[in-house]
Amino acid sequence: MVKPFFVPCAIVVVLAVLGAAAQQTASAPPAASQAPTPTNASPVNVTIDGNDPLLQPAPLPKGKPTLIGGTVSKIDPVREAVTVRPFGGGGSLKILFDDRTHIFRDGVETTMLGIHRGDRVYVDTLLDGPHVFAKNIRVETHAAPAEARGQVLGYSIRDGRLEIRDDLTSRPVTFSVTGSTVVRRRDGPGSSSDLLPGALVEVRFSSESPGHRLAREVDIYAAPGASFTFAGKITHLDMATGLLALQNRTDDKNYEVHFDPAAGMNDDLRLGAEITVKALFDGRQYTVQNLTMNETAKKK
Repeated sequence: MVKPFFVPCAIVVVLAVLGAAAQQTASAPPAASQAPTPTNASPVNVTIDGNDPLLQPAPLPKGKPTLIGGTVSKIDPVREAVTVRPFGGGGSLKILFDDRTHIFRDGVETTMLGIHRGDRVYVDTLLDGPHVFAKNIRVETHAAPAEARGQVLGYSIRDGRLEIRDDLTSRPVTFSVTGSTVVRRRDGPGSSSDLLPGALVEVRFSSESPGHRLAREVDIYAAPGASFTFAGKITHLDMATGLLALQNRTDDKNYEVHFDPAAGMNDDLRLGAEITVKALFDGRQYTVQNLTMNETAKKK
């Protein structure tokens, strides 16, 4: 006789539970995946044309630009700064620049690579807080010659140093005279040996660097001991001090000529009279040697 087979009660319970779970898993629909909801998200500001306003350059500092001219002594591309020694001295000035700065070299727009140490520059500057900012930087490599007129105070042949008293400022100005400097006298070519103290000269020069003026041409139009003849109309007359001025017809310049009031001058002397004067230049002034009234002046 076969004995009946009995399954333990605990095993039956476990199998029932597993079967119910499997049926529930198979019948349950898959859950839809959901993206996590962001928290504390900042809105993105985008302009209508698609440009991020954070990438736009800042506006230029306000205020009226100040022009500074000088020579570049240092360039710092990392900090975007250029150091300039202003013409006339006064130390060095650090000037900042960035993408807002316009840089020109001899009139052609370029980048910071167009600025070299030793270049002559003219900078339109603006104050940006405690800093000086460059609105425009113009590099000039072809400086036009300038002119100065005055009296020679001294000339050193050894070092080629010419010093004159400038007529406009009445201050001493120094120039470098080299073998390429052209010296001319009134009657023809001259040389540096003609640059005697007291001579009246006109100098055309270029500024190679601050304080260094290179004389390109020197015209000697009056040397001590030379005689001159002037002819023209009297523009100033002072019989008490013995001084007259006339507008010379040859070069259309006005010359002051001294005379001795006690010597007895022609009674026809007056403002507007036409005269011819032979005068001696002594290194300080022109002195009358002979004076003649022109016919047109005598008839009036």
